[in-house]
Amino acid sequence: MKRLRLTLEVARWEFTRFYKLKNELKSAAYMIIIGTVAFFISFLIGRGADDKPELIIINDNMIAIDSTIYDHFEISYAQSGEIDSLIARVGTGDADGLIVVRSIDDGELYIRNERAWMLQLEHLFTDFRRKSIIAKTDIPDETLNTILQSFTIKTVFYDEDAAGGRIIERTFAIIFIIAMIFAVFIGFGYQFTAITGEKQQRITEQIVSAISPQTWIDGKIIGITGIGIATVLLYGAIVFFGILLVAQFFGPGFLTPLVYVNMWKIIAFLIVCLLGIILWNSFFAAVAATISDPNTSERSAFMMVPIIPVGFAFGALINPDSLIIKILGVFPLTSSSMLPARMMLTEVPVWEFLLAVILLLLTIWFFRISAAKIFSFGMLMYGKEPDIKEMWRWIRES
Repeated sequence: MKRLRLTLEVARWEFTRFYKLKNELKSAAYMIIIGTVAFFISFLIGRGADDKPELIIINDNMIAIDSTIYDHFEISYAQSGEIDSLIARVGTGDADGLIVVRSIDDGELYIRNERAWMLQLEHLFTDFRRKSIIAKTDIPDETLNTILQSFTIKTVFYDEDAAGGRIIERTFAIIFIIAMIFAVFIGFGYQFTAITGEKQQRITEQIVSAISPQTWIDGKIIGITGIGIATVLLYGAIVFFGILLVAQFFGPGFLTPLVYVNMWKIIAFLIVCLLGIILWNSFFAAVAATISDPNTSERSAFMMVPIIPVGFAFGALINPDSLIIKILGVFPLTSSSMLPARMMLTEVPVWEFLLAVILLLLTIWFFRISAAKIFSFGMLMYGKEPDIKEMWRWIRES
């Protein structure tokens, strides 16, 4: 009981010394302000995009140009004898562009700078070319439309009532994976700041004489995990209220699919991602205890390790029921990303979920024990950083 109390006290101390709600709220407010300004600027840019570019066309060969071009550009026509003065107009900005149509297959576009509408213009003239060639054939329009008509596939779910919920479940799975990685990166930063800072100040030598290394490391893992979760919840709440605000514009039907969400699956996502955060924080605690100088240590690259399973998760999009995907879905170092990805794409047996959770718990237990043992030796070492072989010897001999 005393050990639990000390662990929670260390956790509380780690949490309160790094997590300042006032500062977090200020950061969130700054993000909202910056996001609002960015949205407003994008809105103004979008309004400006409604102005049609002024395009001059030289079409001496009288190539057929469909009237749909007027929907996208302000068009004026000219003769090739005026080309020099027209190019000068483009150069001074009096016109956005000049296109000289040489034949049904090619032409030249004179512009001052790169423009977003260039690709659209190319697509329009490609469409004009296609229509011109078709017009020279004897194929009736009705027959041509029948030939060009695409094959239609209607998706029918076995459980039609849950079809809308599938989209929301996928969204939740992606959100949980992103939130987990976000919390893991936060944990990485605070673990390295806390442990390497204490090691350089050499205050931990006195602390570990008062409480056990296991209690100390457990408190750090819990406290810093709490910081990550609190930060994710704060910004998650902001995003949630942002979605509700968007729903006001799209109407109440915007949130209708939420009715069909399988809450047990959402709880499963939450459990797996939470265990993933704890696992990686335990791993980072062990790594940080071996670092002498965080500014020069090559072990900072370990922060990229949790991203690797996220990359593997994209493989589930190709074949979520393949053997390798199933294995990665229960393997503890990849399951926190792979299992939610599988669950949003296919039906996962309950035993696979339970096995993944059990293996995650066992790995967390191993990492926290190993972290404490490495911590007890590593915090007292200075100078050369221990290699993996030496750390493994510490774990076996403790």
